[in-house]
Amino acid sequence: MPSPLSSRRFWLLVAPFVLLVLLAVGWSALWSHARDRVEAEIDRAMARESGAGRQIACAERTVAGFPFRIELRCERPLFAQNRGLALEIAGSRIVAVAEVWQPQRVRFELTGPVRVAEPGPGGREIAVAEFAAAHADVVYDFDGRHQLTAVAADVTLRVADAAQPFRSPRAELLLHRQDAGTALDVTLSVNRLDGPLALPGVRGAIDLDAEARVSGIEAIRGASQAERLRSWAIAGGKADITRLRVISDGVASDASGTLALDPHGRINGALRVLVHGVDQVMADLVQRRALPREILTLVPTLAAISQRGDIAGRPAMSLPIAFREGLIRVGPLPVGAIPPLF
Repeated sequence: MPSPLSSRRFWLLVAPFVLLVLLAVGWSALWSHARDRVEAEIDRAMARESGAGRQIACAERTVAGFPFRIELRCERPLFAQNRGLALEIAGSRIVAVAEVWQPQRVRFELTGPVRVAEPGPGGREIAVAEFAAAHADVVYDFDGRHQLTAVAADVTLRVADAAQPFRSPRAELLLHRQDAGTALDVTLSVNRLDGPLALPGVRGAIDLDAEARVSGIEAIRGASQAERLRSWAIAGGKADITRLRVISDGVASDASGTLALDPHGRINGALRVLVHGVDQVMADLVQRRALPREILTLVPTLAAISQRGDIAGRPAMSLPIAFREGLIRVGPLPVGAIPPLF
């Protein structure tokens, strides 16, 4: 008969292994429960979107990642919207990964190409995006704070009816919201963007850098673009532009200010715009018949009333541009109008 001392030693040796087995079984059950919750939430979300006229689907969907991750893999993802702006977006694969101890942070990896077309079999192709790599990191919590950072490398975007594709070695988008119902901070950076840009005075590739805060996002309603813009305008939404910078080999500009829409869809607000190469911009707009030829005689006047500044070390004019009910003024000079957006 074993002595009490021997039995005690046996249990001291065996207890850690028993505890480890129990922990493993418990963790497996907890992970399985979390996986089932994720599957159920995805099904509910898809049902809600379907009720709103939007379809989200995967040709094949799996949830894996045991023991420390939840990994959702969606093969041939599809998003289709049939109300308002009808379109269909299809990709090759989306993988979403969250660590079990930090479920509010999710990383998405997208495999292209991504095709945008009219809905249904044989729908007209609108655009195709290809890239070497694309990922997004999403952080959210129950207080309404959200942040999305999306990065794509070696992007090629082919748009229907465009003679050439758009290309960029790197594009980055940051969306940040402090609390539910507050303004959305937007930061966009696109390096050496090339293609049929059709920007006045610009030849070749550009660097685009933008930062703005958009209020009234939560009030946007409607199926069509016009309805969404109208609801945003009625709610008093506005865009506070901290920086909208375009730099090319010849022309460069940097704008800041505030823009909004009135209930009739007309732009109101003011911008302070730095421009390097304003004579090239004006000449190009005249050639496109967007401005009358007589406007070229105002370039010396603009130079006289403008302040001086610089963009990335280049000398520039600083011009105050005002928008009132769609009419455009540069300083005291009326130069044109923008038609209502809805």
